[in-house]
Amino acid sequence: MSKDNLTFKEFVQNQNLVPEISTTLQKSITTSMVTSTSLTPSKAIKFKGDLISGATSPETISEISDLIGKPKDNESEDEFVNRSMDRLATFFTKKFK
Repeated sequence: MSKDNLTFKEFVQNQNLVPEISTTLQKSITTSMVTSTSLTPSKAIKFKGDLISGATSPETISEISDLIGKPKDNESEDEFVNRSMDRLATFFTKKFK
């Protein structure tokens, strides 16, 4: 991949992907996943909403973009995706712990 590729933030903004990301998270984070914690059902629903809005906020998108960076020279798409996923997993574990 060449270095002239877009950053994550630029890609999300250019493609207007925040609504799509929100929808995907809404479907992925089931209420049962959240209610398996010690939260009441109403607090679990609120937490789910807070999680989705926090994950798609401009600040978080910028943080993720900075964390991932642009693809490196000679980095394949698969390598870039794997590197990005590893960093995202660590980021979200720390952010929403």
